[in-house]
Amino acid sequence: MFSLALMLAAMSAVSAPCASSSESGSSRNVQARDLVSLRDIGGMADTEPPFSISPDGRKVALTVRQGDADRNVYCTTLYIIDIRSRKIDLELPIDGEPILGTFDRPPVADFGTGAIETIIPRWSPDGERLALLLRREGRTQVWMLPSAGGTLALLSRSTEDVRGFRWSETGAQIIFTVRTPPHQTQEGLQGYRYDDRWLPNWGPAPRPPATPFQTFAIGVEGRHDVLPIEAERIAAEPRRQRASTGAEAWIGSKDPRFVNSATTIVIRRNDGTEMTCADAICSDVEQIWFGDNGSTLFFLSRAGWARSLTKIYSWPVTRAQPRLLYQTRDLISGCASSRTDIICAAESAAVPRRLITIGKATGDRTLLFDPNPQWHSLKVGSVRHLEDRNQYGLPYFAELVLPPGTGERPKLPLVIVGYYARGFLRGGVGDSYPIFPLASAGYAVLVYNRPVYYGLAQPVKTTEESTRIGVTNWMDKRSVSSAILTTVDRLVREEIVDPKRIGITGFSDGADKARYMLVT
Repeated sequence: MFSLALMLAAMSAVSAPCASSSESGSSRNVQARDLVSLRDIGGMADTEPPFSISPDGRKVALTVRQGDADRNVYCTTLYIIDIRSRKIDLELPIDGEPILGTFDRPPVADFGTGAIETIIPRWSPDGERLALLLRREGRTQVWMLPSAGGTLALLSRSTEDVRGFRWSETGAQIIFTVRTPPHQTQEGLQGYRYDDRWLPNWGPAPRPPATPFQTFAIGVEGRHDVLPIEAERIAAEPRRQRASTGAEAWIGSKDPRFVNSATTIVIRRNDGTEMTCADAICSDVEQIWFGDNGSTLFFLSRAGWARSLTKIYSWPVTRAQPRLLYQTRDLISGCASSRTDIICAAESAAVPRRLITIGKATGDRTLLFDPNPQWHSLKVGSVRHLEDRNQYGLPYFAELVLPPGTGERPKLPLVIVGYYARGFLRGGVGDSYPIFPLASAGYAVLVYNRPVYYGLAQPVKTTEESTRIGVTNWMDKRSVSSAILTTVDRLVREEIVDPKRIGITGFSDGADKARYMLVT
């Protein structure tokens, strides 16, 4: 059984200041420490915007995470920013340990990703309070503070980690979920059966089965009894949204027979009538969200060569056709609506993630918050966008980073990093290889974005079918290797790199392809 002890304890958020990212105005080449100490908005696997907007649409609340190499810790700062003036209303350092993400991959439960979860402060319905998850002393709990600033107060004290939470409609309660931990079974005492529960790389015992989630409500003032309520899983739903007016929208499959079908969007108006966007512009949609009054649906899609472009559309529910609002090669993610603007996280190949606003009427882009202003004084070298097809006709793209400085240079040694080249070029997948510091040391760095998985290049009905196609005759390994070698050959022909000094790195899928290329 789940046991829960309650306590409402006011605790000061005493925290050492975050280390400076780098010397302000320092014009020099990028070093590894500059990357380590960047202030980060959001994470690598966000399923919702890494911020929240106040109920009146005037302010945005978020946390910024920064690594401190000297103390070997992460420090986190909570910000409240006025959207119109772009001024910081609150800057509050908060203590906490990283919350590592998990997901269920049946039959395995709570599969660890190693990625740090984003701490999102959530506004009370009246805008007077913020609640957020913090992990301290090995437990993740709900904490609360006044939105005008003040002291963090511990609200929940669960014996298990809080997995998610939301405010009740009145703001009088916080509704949160926990997960019942698995118990030792008789099987473990007698010897385990080796079956599909095992992941040998992850431990000497089978992974435990999924256990149920439990939901509770706790008052934020007055009585603090914990009340079990109807079970629910509190989680983001980027593929389905409901407006305050009652209108709904969701992302569906254009052809449900295929697991990799193009997408479509369906809007259900308040009167129950539906309209569908079957146009090509809705074929690769990643996020949808309603404007404040629910009269307009906005959506973000990937388009262009190998999905390298981000496009944002607006779709008034009274009209049959969406219109293009904004387009860029920057990586845009985690968007939400304020009163007059769309707020998004944005990053480019040479610029870390920032918050921007996009005008709902005009599509004009404005910087809202840059957590790393010092970055712009550093020398990052030049970044060249490359597009091509591999020998199987699959499109892909890559980014080539050259050392700072101009003028004639000899053929450069090349370092290949993969397998994701969207957004800020920090260190490849896993942030393992410092791209700009390598360029500063005199290397050319090729960051490739792998082509679509070979088994998904054509419509398939099951994931098993796609896997079979991808592994037969090592076709996916051949496909990615062909993309890498095609670009390397191009750079050799252009006399940019020295063919005798080429190295390839790898992590996860990148290591798989690097190993394949070394043995073939």
